[in-house]
Amino acid sequence: MVTVEPHGRPWAEVLAQMPEVKMECAWDYDLDRANDYAKQCDIPGVVKHVEEMVGVVDAVLVGGGRRMPTGDGIWGEEPDDHLRLSRPFLEKGMPVLVDKPFADKLEDAIEMVRLARSNGAMLMSFSAMRYATEITGLKEVVDDGGFGNISGASCMIGAGVATLKWYIIHILEALYVPFGPGIESVFALPSQTSVVVGKAQTPRAYGLVLRWKNGRVATMLMVEDETDAAEGDAYENRPPRILWPTATIVPPYLPFHYNIRIYGDMDWADVRTVGKGCYRRKLRAFLNMIETGQEAIPLEHTLELTQALIMAEKLIESGKLEWLRPIEEIILSR
Repeated sequence: MVTVEPHGRPWAEVLAQMPEVKMECAWDYDLDRANDYAKQCDIPGVVKHVEEMVGVVDAVLVGGGRRMPTGDGIWGEEPDDHLRLSRPFLEKGMPVLVDKPFADKLEDAIEMVRLARSNGAMLMSFSAMRYATEITGLKEVVDDGGFGNISGASCMIGAGVATLKWYIIHILEALYVPFGPGIESVFALPSQTSVVVGKAQTPRAYGLVLRWKNGRVATMLMVEDETDAAEGDAYENRPPRILWPTATIVPPYLPFHYNIRIYGDMDWADVRTVGKGCYRRKLRAFLNMIETGQEAIPLEHTLELTQALIMAEKLIESGKLEWLRPIEEIILSR
């Protein structure tokens, strides 16, 4: 495990239930944190440098890949270290699972893909939402033609304790399952003022519109404290809680709360993901990829989603429309 927060502990808890897996080493920016983590999770080794894991382990999980926020900072403000931390392993052809979002900079994402492909390394990075049973079930209905021709979707996200890219990726990944690849453009509707949702006035809300090359359109509304707005109860009066399996204390207004309404010319449906079983299925997908030697998710798809995510976060500030670069062009340029 490379970096403890925020997913090192919950991932270790899930892996402890898989008898074919044994955690061998841990590394973190903070050596004391790594030692505490190793003791709690029964991991025999702690290293001072990630390179020391090469030749000791068979695969690597980057459980966060960025320094913890300090003071009033929030998750995601610190730049990710994914390229630096994964490079020693990708260069040796080792399997690596990188926490979402894949990269803060498209250049880093492209380089990680290049390293993986040139060294025959298995590389994955995705939101666990991809494996939520509600989302995979939705794909089955779409593939069976239950909705007819899909025209688009409207989505809502309750976002509260991290930068928006930590939440946008969940919906992007979830939509990618039934919609498939081919995001063409991103348009943002920035909000500098409060909006009223339900009985409460939320401090921030943002809107995104994504268009696929086949004409499908997805709209997203991101509300900072969606649940609080719906309940109309001041969240300051409610105690914080631990959101398993992210072993950190979070505000009471933040559930695992993502809603998707998908439209077709024959029918429509609402989907709300519940629970965290998708974490287990996420790690199982990584292990299956190692066993088969086949990419579970094409890295071209990961690059497209990363590009859309980076673009969306930037456009929320500017409110402009921007077109994605073709993935074939990005791959060939390297």
